[in-house]
Amino acid sequence: KIGARDLGEGLGAVASWGGAALALAAWKITPGATLALAVGRAVRAGQATASRASVIARSPLTGHLNQGQVGSDLARRLGALCDGLLLCGVTPVPDAVLVLHQHGGFQLHSIPGLKALGTHQVAGVLCERFGEASVLRHGPAAHAGVLWSNLCAGQDPASFVGSGGLGAVLARTGLAAIVVCAAPVQASSATDEWLQSLMRSPRLIARAEGQPLREADRDPTPEKDLERHGCSGCPTPCGFVLERPDRSKASARFSALRPLMDLAGEPEGHGIQDVLQVCNDLGVDAREAAACLQLFLRHDEREGLPLTVLLRRLCLGEMGPASFREGTLSLARHYGVAAPASHLQGQRLRPAPDPIHNLAQHLGVRGTEPLRSYPFLVGQQTGSGRMRSIVAPMHLPAGSEALASTLGKGRLLWWHENLICGVDVFGVCAFSVAALLSDGVFHLSELGECVLPTGLRVEGAEDQGEALLAVGANTLLLFRELDFAGRPAGALASHTLENVAPELREQGEHYLRLRGLRPDGHPDPQPLTGLGRAEWTRIPPSLVGGGRDERIELCTSGSGGEDLVGVELRFLGALEARLGDGLCLLLKGRPTLAQALQAVSDLYPGSEHWLLVHGQPVPAVMRREQQLQGDHLLDHGDVLELILVISGG
Repeated sequence: KIGARDLGEGLGAVASWGGAALALAAWKITPGATLALAVGRAVRAGQATASRASVIARSPLTGHLNQGQVGSDLARRLGALCDGLLLCGVTPVPDAVLVLHQHGGFQLHSIPGLKALGTHQVAGVLCERFGEASVLRHGPAAHAGVLWSNLCAGQDPASFVGSGGLGAVLARTGLAAIVVCAAPVQASSATDEWLQSLMRSPRLIARAEGQPLREADRDPTPEKDLERHGCSGCPTPCGFVLERPDRSKASARFSALRPLMDLAGEPEGHGIQDVLQVCNDLGVDAREAAACLQLFLRHDEREGLPLTVLLRRLCLGEMGPASFREGTLSLARHYGVAAPASHLQGQRLRPAPDPIHNLAQHLGVRGTEPLRSYPFLVGQQTGSGRMRSIVAPMHLPAGSEALASTLGKGRLLWWHENLICGVDVFGVCAFSVAALLSDGVFHLSELGECVLPTGLRVEGAEDQGEALLAVGANTLLLFRELDFAGRPAGALASHTLENVAPELREQGEHYLRLRGLRPDGHPDPQPLTGLGRAEWTRIPPSLVGGGRDERIELCTSGSGGEDLVGVELRFLGALEARLGDGLCLLLKGRPTLAQALQAVSDLYPGSEHWLLVHGQPVPAVMRREQQLQGDHLLDHGDVLELILVISGG
């Protein structure tokens, strides 16, 4: 139990928000903290879509502090008892299970034999012994020393949280499982009104009905074998449910299936269920498993075994290099090859797909994890006008909504991290929140009124929307301080501006400035004295609407002197869907239209065939009522409209 006087004013204000914020505050004053399990105040209040528990630990893969969100009925059962748990040290009890009873007491039980059981079997054994309960456990891979082992909660279907090796951390405490026997928190009387709001979101309705909103959500397995699911008490699907041969059910997050499809090489999805079942039974992260297997198969001759058998033997140490169990980075070093691009959470798979994920990998406080709901808020999913309305008063330069553009990505990462971290503190579904904003069901201030507990205020916040962002910003600042303060020697280097791609350095500087961090990623001591207030959502004047518009300086070989020529390009139709609604170029010399379009294609890799062929523009380019050709010279202040047209009919 943590008292307010143990924390001080600023830290006490953060702790008062509950959930992950309270867990981090408790972690700061508790020597030897190993793993925190936190439940937000919205969960404890029985709010619909509030069914997520935060798990915080230091990753054995990277040395960084990690936070993952886990579903099932775990949060609602734990919320009936407490705000969360903070585990310290190692239990001397062999084969230990921590049991939290209905009325708040707890006991350690020794239950031999759990180490050999799969995650599904562990839950069955413990529920048979202790009655109806939610079980947080790891699998046999954690006992075998797999550093990328994950945690599993609930059953039929279970929910997995895989970031950074959380299963390995729990195994190191000596615990095989945590059993929560309390009855779940009941839905509050305000649930009906909140659910009605959710039903006004076309995105959530489409997601629930199985209509994909983006290509990555397309069903990778036969329709008859799956249903969609969300956390207990939440109507928003965030994954698939696959039925096993024994009629039990297994879950799969959307993001976990794509790497397995790439590994199996079967776009129809046949065989993916078998590999996923092995991952879930062993308790290993599917994304890291796919990356490790790809590396192993590329450099080892033992390819005759089925993937399922190979994965099981490698994870349990029955064959292959010991570095396989340490993760992709160690395996790459073992084979003497370049390591794949690393995510902060230890899921080392492939280079970031776009600029904002690249920034998040190298600078983000929680890596790419908060961006799980980002696709709801960008590009053709939302439209530039709606996107600017969502983040107002923060200014976004034209073109920021395009995924491939670097424009505005530093401030978008900062804003989105604040929103999702604030939502995670209270335990609310991030997908639901993002959809409600994108569909215009709520403005941010209205959303804050719904998400923040009654009576909760943040000093200096002008409305509850700003208060929600302030909760996230303050929690992230504390998270980064604890990350750096406890990072072991030899931890994976990241969070520095020098690791960011050169074309993203300016955006990285914007992000660090907004976050209150130095170029090396460390928090400034001064910001930490202001914990608990809204000042860390205040946007510098240069980044607020009405300030200087952000421009891209691109050198061209145009003739003339060194005067700068400013040109605005407006994209229409199909070009807008791919490149955003437009951008401004600041060019040297007197550029031609072809040179300006080449500059745009350099900014958006892969877009050249949409813009130029043999030096001539592909779209119709209009300057006032004049259509331009590639060799036309551009003047300062030109406004060009680009649209793809097909003549005839």
